[in-house]
Amino acid sequence: MKTRIGMMCVCVLCAVSGTGSLFGEYVFLKDGQIREGTIVSENAASVVLRKADKKREVIQRRDIMRLLYTELYMGRVYVQKADGKGVVGYMVDEDRKTYTFRKELYRPEEFTLKREEVLFIARRNPSGLQGEPETDRIRLKWQPPYNQVDTYKIYLKGPADPKFRVVDDTGARRFTVEDLKSNTEYKLYVTAVAREGDESTPSNEITVKTKNIPPPAPENVRLQKGDTGHVRGDTAGKKILQWDPVRDVDGTVKEYRVYNNNSNPPVRIGTVRETVFEIPPGLDEKDIAVFSVDDMGYQSGGYGSLPLSAGFVLEFSGWYILPRGALGDLIGSGYGGLGKLMFPDVFISHLSIGITGGYWIFSGEHEDVDSSYIVPALVSCGYRFALFGGLSLVPEVNGGYAYIGIKYKKYDMTTILRENSEKSAFEPMALGALTLAYSINGMMHVFAGGGYGVLFESSGLQKMITFSVGLNVMF
Repeated sequence: MKTRIGMMCVCVLCAVSGTGSLFGEYVFLKDGQIREGTIVSENAASVVLRKADKKREVIQRRDIMRLLYTELYMGRVYVQKADGKGVVGYMVDEDRKTYTFRKELYRPEEFTLKREEVLFIARRNPSGLQGEPETDRIRLKWQPPYNQVDTYKIYLKGPADPKFRVVDDTGARRFTVEDLKSNTEYKLYVTAVAREGDESTPSNEITVKTKNIPPPAPENVRLQKGDTGHVRGDTAGKKILQWDPVRDVDGTVKEYRVYNNNSNPPVRIGTVRETVFEIPPGLDEKDIAVFSVDDMGYQSGGYGSLPLSAGFVLEFSGWYILPRGALGDLIGSGYGGLGKLMFPDVFISHLSIGITGGYWIFSGEHEDVDSSYIVPALVSCGYRFALFGGLSLVPEVNGGYAYIGIKYKKYDMTTILRENSEKSAFEPMALGALTLAYSINGMMHVFAGGGYGVLFESSGLQKMITFSVGLNVMF
């Protein structure tokens, strides 16, 4: 008589390689099919099985080959016989004296082996799957099955996946699943594909949560006077620190922690949920550091603070100029450089005012023009808008005068070139520019941008399009 005790012993023996696919009760039909679920009632004529989808199925006893009221490992196993030979199959039953196997799980043909003929039974699936998470990847490792393996398939299921999917395969016993979302739970398992091509049942299934990415530090920290209207409430005469809201890539920022950075170690002096902090009396605003904190409790690695004050800024840039309209008919494209002396934070924070001078040279476009040059001398005004990651956008206007010289070709009566003649003049000039700047260390920026300029000549506006790249340094 077949017993549950013997079957449970084999399940324990097989469990050394992982959990596999385990279920409660099984109905083996004579045509080879296997039904799994819970037997809720039975009589002499039929059995009622409640399946995983909660539906009930009535199965006639005349169609039943075997009932198992125990857990069953549905994967292939390797059987090492005492005579040194090996057998691969699916174990479907056992009793005190024999094991029962099938070569094909869903075919009714079976064979038995006596217990004394069997040395051991081992599963053919990977086991001991472990996962080590990072922010965007999970490093996996596992134990191999007993049999020879050609490759392993890696299965993954994310929050948005309706079912497991194969992400890759490998011949090694380690694999890194990449391009994952941070702060997200994933389910994984591994199967083994034997050299003959059949795929094993799954390894143990694991759930791994990728690590959280700390939020970025606050940017564009600035000091606002209490009576400027930028903040709510009665703040007249008080020093108010403000910064731009921080966006967390894998969560939300729940608060900001404010520290006195001049103490050792830094001391927290406040926690706020909005991007505004009233500086306590007697504390220097330059000593304040602001950290962002996400909903997981992670604090930003860096901090935001008021920018280092600079007495002045020196800027050098290279320019490429395209004259347009009537000016473009006279002279061709040009190039040159500008130098600029700027004084930052004039009147309001991020507003800079200064002077600009330089030299541009142009080729001749008209047949009578040899070359040309422009020497601008301008007053400049720009405002820096902080973006993210050290980037800022700077619109700028320039106005003043430019000294313009045009060298004409002079011909005699025989059309032989004798000499060049030059005409020059001072003309009013305006130049608008928009640049994208990147901060290297807070005191140095590299930038690139474009602009549009006009010369106010008596004959009309002379237009040009400009492109520039450069570097500025604070002192």
